[in-house]
Amino acid sequence: MRRLNNTPDVKGVSGWSALDMSRFLLALHILRSHYPEYTQRVEGIVKKWDIAKLVKDGWLDGGHNIGGNILRLQEGRFGYEQYAANILKLWNIEATQALHNPPVKTIKLDGVSFQVDKRNLKNSGASNYLTADPYLLRGLELGLPETIKPQVNNLLEIQMQRYNRTGILTAVNEDSINRYPYFLYYSVIANDKAWTPITSTGKAYPHLRFISTKACFAWNALKPEHPYTKKLRSSVENSISKNRGYYAGKYENPKLGNNTAVDINTNAIILESLLYTARNQKPLVSKVGTAHPEQK
Repeated sequence: MRRLNNTPDVKGVSGWSALDMSRFLLALHILRSHYPEYTQRVEGIVKKWDIAKLVKDGWLDGGHNIGGNILRLQEGRFGYEQYAANILKLWNIEATQALHNPPVKTIKLDGVSFQVDKRNLKNSGASNYLTADPYLLRGLELGLPETIKPQVNNLLEIQMQRYNRTGILTAVNEDSINRYPYFLYYSVIANDKAWTPITSTGKAYPHLRFISTKACFAWNALKPEHPYTKKLRSSVENSISKNRGYYAGKYENPKLGNNTAVDINTNAIILESLLYTARNQKPLVSKVGTAHPEQK
């Protein structure tokens, strides 16, 4: 293990993120699913870990280093929580509360309805971001069940509606940025505030609203014929750092120009989006032991 400052954590006391571990487990599942010859090695690696600790009392459970001790806390909010919980099912771990009993409420923003988590920064100490990432990733990787398609469709609708009203292309997401505070969650709504990028501690940076490159590519992959997703993708297709990859995005304020942060997350999700398209809009997960002909 490594600490956040990239020094070795020999005793493994840094803790863990249930959401990040779930994403890694999904990558391993995709590997064993599409390439069965690696199944034994992949499962051998995972058996060395106590992944059951990612769930406690039916909820996702993270481990946080507090004064040298691991404090276990519920992790995830609506959207992210269900994405990760569905991944864990692929490894026979069921977060029953996260899957079947999330504390949600329905709100309306500009006439469009959404489900949002009742747990917010004020009442739980963690923000309830209604942003694109968990829904786009779930669509590309696992497929979108009918139960959440209205939420996903409304996320796209409200962003297009904002563009039609203001002339500002809108593609919210969590992203790295090339200036302080270096990472923001830009959401349709978070902690009852609309269209405000915030940090993980809830501090707002409204002057740093941005268009997310990975969101533009992913929306277009999931809805390739939609006129707004075509407009989104075309707006970022040339936002490239030569020999390094795509920039994370552009700022909504044209005076700030490109968000020139270049990171693995943005470029990996762009590659996922392209693979999803190349597979004729098929999500990346297949049944264990089934290799798709085009990937042999």
